[in-house]
This record gives sequence, structure tokens and C-alpha cells, in this order.
Amino acid sequence: MNNPATCPAKQWQCYNCSKHGHTSTGESDESLVLGHIGQLDWNKKEDAYQVEVRIEGQQARMEVDSEACRSVMHKSDFVKLSCNKLQPDRFKLNVITGHNVNIEGQSLVNVEFMVRPEHLPIVILNSINKFAPLMSRDWITKFIPSWKNALLKVNNVKQSPKVNVVELVKANELTA
Repeated sequence: MNNPATCPAKQWQCYNCSKHGHTSTGESDESLVLGHIGQLDWNKKEDAYQVEVRIEGQQARMEVDSEACRSVMHKSDFVKLSCNKLQPDRFKLNVITGHNVNIEGQSLVNVEFMVRPEHLPIVILNSINKFAPLMSRDWITKFIPSWKNALLKVNNVKQSPKVNVVELVKANELTA
């Protein structure tokens, strides 16, 4: 378990109930928040947007997560897709919920998405619970370089844009 006095979520505000100390996903789903990676949900969300990619020539389904800064995959999925060796990764893993997740390492993998090949890093995690592989903003940026600009365009100062990365990825898939 984490220490309540030093827990990073202590100051966070829930979008659902506006209370401090947890996130909205903590109210309904058992989630795992990773320090600088993002969030992995143990239970699949109905609104989670997933895309088909090819990793090392094998078909894989990944959840698009523009909040995650590192693309991640469970070790059991990685073993099925690649025989690449893992290299040590030097980031720290903060698990707020107390789940035991081990960083196995990272690997550079050949990825094809929207008929475009790239050689990209992926962090491999091991845990008792499986999770959907996450396509993070570093991968999204490689395949759709202008996605941030589309989110930041403001046409009316009184109204914020209602574009989200999932809609942008869907639109780009149709044109690819």
C-alpha cells in the first residue's frame, strides 16, 4: 500500500464527484496509475478506443491513451509478438493503488499503423492482472504528427475546442 501522507493522488480532484484524493476511475474501476506512463485499467472501459497495429509483423490491438507518455504492454502479450530482447529501463514506477507491477524493460519494435512503418520503444510490464496494451502520445505523434495542433486550435475565445485525440485518430485511419 502507499503512504497516505506522501501519496501523489492526495491533491488530485475527481472529475465525477469533485472530491480530492482519488481519480474518477477509482470510483468504478480498479485502475493502476503509473508515474510518468499514464493509466492502465484492469477492467475494459466501453468507451476506450482501440486500434489495430502490427508489431514485429503480428497483429495487435492497442488502446489509444494520449495521457500516457510511454507505450506499454504486458509481458505475456510481448512474448507472443516479439523475440526481441529487453533492455533495462531507468524510470520509476509509482503504483498508487498498491498493485504489484514490475518493469521488465523496454524494447525497440517494428510497428506498422495506418500503412506507415516505424521503429518505436515499448515498455514491458509484468503483473498478475493483464491489461490492454497502451499506445501513448509518443507513438501517436509518430503516426499523426499534427494531433496536438488539432487539439489546440481555438476558433472562438469563449468556447473551448471539442476535438479529442480518439476522433482525430479515427479520421486519420479513414484517410490512410
